[in-house]
Amino acid sequence: MGKTWSARSHADIKDFERWASKGKTVWVVNEHAAVSPAETQTCSKRVCTGYGLTGKPSFDGHSAKSLLQWYGELHEEPPYRDLASH
Repeated sequence: MGKTWSARSHADIKDFERWASKGKTVWVVNEHAAVSPAETQTCSKRVCTGYGLTGKPSFDGHSAKSLLQWYGELHEEPPYRDLASH
């Protein structure tokens, strides 16, 4: 099982910013009202596209820190089924 970073931990935010680099992929959890009774949570990937003006990793124009804060938790491995790849 891969690493998980939480926005609740300042140390995790710093660790994630150090870990992220161009081409690295993280997985985010998506909440659904009711895709099916068994799948109210799915995941999708976010890929680091380069570095922003500050020199820190960027995910489609959003900083690594803001991505983590928006989703609250990021995963190195997919925690649920990825519906986008099916």
